[in-house]
Amino acid sequence: MMPHKDSLGNEVAIISLISHTVLDFYYRENPVYAAFLFENDIGPPSARVLMEPNSLLLLTGKAFHKHMHGIYPHEFDIVDDGICNKRFTEIPMNTSPAIKRTEIRISIVLWTDENQLNSS
Repeated sequence: MMPHKDSLGNEVAIISLISHTVLDFYYRENPVYAAFLFENDIGPPSARVLMEPNSLLLLTGKAFHKHMHGIYPHEFDIVDDGICNKRFTEIPMNTSPAIKRTEIRISIVLWTDENQLNSS
């Protein structure tokens, strides 16, 4: 999934089901404009988060407004010290850092709706 900035609301909840994946974050001062330039200026991710099966990630504040996020398309995820939540995962520390992705990955993405929040 190409890095992108969700354009709805001020926060997003991402629920990952069935399979794990690594979500890469890329800091951009203006993520909406940067999405058009991304293919020519990818650079390394500023953060990498392991989404384990049945996990929830909430993006608010700067994580939502100043970072694009995406999933790099490869067969294995490398769970090394570059994963910012590695010590909180259920992956045993003595296992291989390469985890094969399953063929099926389901994510549920929920946004807040600014109009609904301000309508009352």
